[in-house]
Amino acid sequence: MNKFSNVTVPNDLGAFSNAELRKLENQIARKHSGNVPWEIVIWGFGNLFAWIALWPMVIFDVIPLWLGFILASICLSLVFLPTHEAQHDIIGQKGSKYRWLNELLGHATSWMIVYPFQVFRITHLDHHRFTNDSERDPDISTKAPGPFSAIWASIQGRQPKGSHGQNYLKSLANAGRTDLITLTVLYRFGFLAILSILAWNGYALEAALLWWLPFHLALSYLHFFLSWVPHHGRVRQGGVISAVAVGHRQAALAVMCRG
Repeated sequence: MNKFSNVTVPNDLGAFSNAELRKLENQIARKHSGNVPWEIVIWGFGNLFAWIALWPMVIFDVIPLWLGFILASICLSLVFLPTHEAQHDIIGQKGSKYRWLNELLGHATSWMIVYPFQVFRITHLDHHRFTNDSERDPDISTKAPGPFSAIWASIQGRQPKGSHGQNYLKSLANAGRTDLITLTVLYRFGFLAILSILAWNGYALEAALLWWLPFHLALSYLHFFLSWVPHHGRVRQGGVISAVAVGHRQAALAVMCRG
């Protein structure tokens, strides 16, 4: 038996049912409810500042562009976890003293991958409420029979008339937040405007390799590892109950127990 914050956890989690794992998760969650995960806050703002710092470092030849491209791709791929925690109000619940930090972190990180924070919050929570519902899960477009087809589906889904964007529009409309559709369009026009201004002033390669291409690589990474991998295959509409999902929960609990 292991001890995790006074919660007794068996060594063998593999024998646990989904209901038993959920009960164990809730026990651990209650012990840590209200605690601020400062490592996520540092991660979020540190990642933001690191990415911004790449621009002058590349432009003034402190580091080569190829290295800046690799680092930018890593930064943009890592940006979703902090904003994800803020979407779930992990940093600060409504009415708590750290609510402002929760919202600041969400807004300060989501723009790097060209989405308003409020859009992520609404669509991601809808994904949890309606998992694998073909009509209401905004991330249903990432369903694919295999890894390569999942990556291709991700690329196709982000085209102007792609299914991923259409699902997000439907989610926002169902939430009565059509104003966020306009805001998303403004984000995209702003993104293109910044890239165009940089290119016009002789920084086309920097614009392409420090933001445009890393942005698309990051979306492919996020759709693949955070949407397709955890939810493909044996899952039920409205809830994750598969052997794959249980395996994820067992792994997460095992990590917590070792801590």
